[in-house]
Parts: sequence; C-alpha cells; structure tokens
Amino acid sequence: MLIASLAIAQSFENNAELGVFEPVSERARAQWYGAWQAIFVADKENRSDPARAEFFDEGNLYTFLKGLERAEPDYKVRVKVIDERIDAMFEAADTSPLRESADSFLGGLQAGRTDDVAGIVNNALDATPADQTGRLTLNNVGRAGGVPAVLVAVNESRPSGVLSTSVVFRRFGRLYEDYRPSKAILAATGVLILLGSLMVRGSHRPTSLAALGLIGSVSAALGSAYIDNARYLLGPTTIVLVMATVAVRSIVTMVRSLPR
Repeated sequence: MLIASLAIAQSFENNAELGVFEPVSERARAQWYGAWQAIFVADKENRSDPARAEFFDEGNLYTFLKGLERAEPDYKVRVKVIDERIDAMFEAADTSPLRESADSFLGGLQAGRTDDVAGIVNNALDATPADQTGRLTLNNVGRAGGVPAVLVAVNESRPSGVLSTSVVFRRFGRLYEDYRPSKAILAATGVLILLGSLMVRGSHRPTSLAALGLIGSVSAALGSAYIDNARYLLGPTTIVLVMATVAVRSIVTMVRSLPR
C-alpha cells in the first residue's frame, strides 16, 4: 500500500510538472538509456556496424539526449522524438521493442547483462586525495556541470557524496571488476532453485514465492524500459540467493527428518 501510494503521489507530481501521469520522472529518458545499452553494451558487435554508427554516436548515449533537451523544452514533444529514435535504432539493429523488453527481463533474472558498477568504483579508486577536482566530480552533479555545479549545490545545502573505497580493497576490487558470467550463473541457479522448491511442501515456500515475485516484478519493471543493469538488480538478486540457500536448507532438513 505504501509503495502504491508513493507511486500515485509521484504520478500526480509528474503530471503537474511534465504533463504525464506516470510514477517515473522522464521515463522516456530512461528508455533511451536502456535501449542504447541493450544495443551497444549488451551486444558490443553492433558498435562496428556502419548502419548503426549514427545511434552509437561515438560511444556517448547522452549526446542525443542533451541536444534534444536544449532544443525542445516540452517534455511531451521530446517523448515522441525519443520514441521515434528508439524505433529507428531497433530497426537498424534488426530487433524490436518487444524482443528487447523480453531480453532485458531475462537479463534481469540473471542479475543484469550490463554492469557499470566496476567503472564507477574504479573512477573513485583512481582519484587520489591530492586530485581535489577529480574527487569533486565523482557524482551526477559534478559529471553534468563540473566543479562549479557541485559548489553551488553544496552552498544550497544539497551536498553530493563522494564514492570512495579504501586502498585496502583496491586489489580485491580489480580482481573481481568483471564478474558478470559468474554472477549470471549464480542468479539463474538461484531462480531455478526457488522454482523447484515450490514443488516441495515446507515452510520455505512463502519466502521462495516472495523472492521470485520480487525479482520477477523488478525485472519486468526495468525490462519495460529495456534496462537490466546490475546496479539496479543487486538487492533483488541478493535476496534470491539468500532465499535459495534457505530453501535448500529447509528441504534437506525435511528429507533428513523423514522416517527410514
């Protein structure tokens, strides 16, 4: 009920500000981000295709967005332009919105096909304490407007946190910066275990069902915008793996208690 109430309240706010009744602020922007990632990050072979070079835009998905936002202040008009560009990009990549949504949903069940967590962490690790400018721009405000924008935000009592990791964990972080294949296997195995556990009676079934409902609903919501980035799926995936472990333990305990 609380989540539904918040979604409705946010929808009213977005309707007042942008003229669209939906809980996600500037959803079209998220869809472009997800669609671009699906075509050029999840499938990197598309980057070298000349027919898709216009959409790859030298590897910067924000060039199109920022140009559009400067040229067109009306969000409803921007939505139409973004939708048309996404359709054109999918057509150039020989795919469709339905297929990409389905692929993103399945990717969500495997903890995400794309993952920019490593890049964010590495940027923080590489910024030395002496590099004050680098430290100041390790946030969305700094990346968008540079150091002056960060200082203005701080002066307006809107401090921006700095993502940082202790030097102790530097080597560990480098070692596991690309763990997507292992993560996908673990996540998919967890989902399969939970599905299998539903066929066995026991106290684990409600928690297994709840975990499957969580990862399924989150993957579906993200998939509707073609997104399955690992940083958005970290929480649900962790819950799936924990509940899968609980289910296995419960089933093993139940089997051991059976009379022989």
